[in-house]
Amino acid sequence: MPRAKQDGGTRWRWVSATAFLAGFVFIREITRTEEARMVADAALALAALGYAAGLFLLGREGGGPGRALREFLALGGALSLLIAYSPAAEYLARPLLVRPDVDRADAIVVLGGGVHPNGALTGGSLERTLHGAGLYRRGMAPRVIFSGGVVGEAPRPEADAMAELAGHLGVPREAMLLERTSGTTYENAVEVTRLMRSRGLRRALLVTSPTHMYRSQLAFRRQGVEVLPAPVHTRGGLRYALEGRGGLFYAAIHEYGGLVWYKLRGRI
Repeated sequence: MPRAKQDGGTRWRWVSATAFLAGFVFIREITRTEEARMVADAALALAALGYAAGLFLLGREGGGPGRALREFLALGGALSLLIAYSPAAEYLARPLLVRPDVDRADAIVVLGGGVHPNGALTGGSLERTLHGAGLYRRGMAPRVIFSGGVVGEAPRPEADAMAELAGHLGVPREAMLLERTSGTTYENAVEVTRLMRSRGLRRALLVTSPTHMYRSQLAFRRQGVEVLPAPVHTRGGLRYALEGRGGLFYAAIHEYGGLVWYKLRGRI
């Protein structure tokens, strides 16, 4: 086959495959019902696999130094599409989820989820603070412990930022205890345990994100604290609680890595 004709055919297949996949994305985005979205997601996942296979084969046809790059981009793009438009992230995160066990306790422990460089709470910290304050207003515990130090480029400890918001939500300052030194989940557990024992507190409701709860619960129990899991509520499903499926996928991978590391270090 002449080279020019072969290149034209290859180019046409690239354009056709891209247009086909873009059509699936458009259909999925204009779909309104959850049932229809599930069908669209499944179809899009299959289309993404076909798209990856097509690009992979086209890359093999081309040869030369650009072949490896084309194959890498094809597989990477397909993986991104699968994460974004298939239930893969939800299936990956599901084993990490812990059933809530909300009951009266001596304290509500709220773990920090980050503070932006401008001092504002990240979405994770905001959700946790709202949930912890809600548990306090329901009378689930007389104390709220906010745990988290200065992490990254944050200008103040996570505990201070969360306590400030909790005060506006009706939690009195005298009901709050602040743990301002921890920077990891393990340090959360160690420092909060020390604070609880100094105040004679034995049982705590533990508030954190759904995927973070399993490792957090194990870390606290390793310190000898009785904790009851109280993960944050998620509106619209798990995948939307962490800024989409991409965020959920990253959070799950992070937690699995954290579990392995903490097990090796004897922290859980």
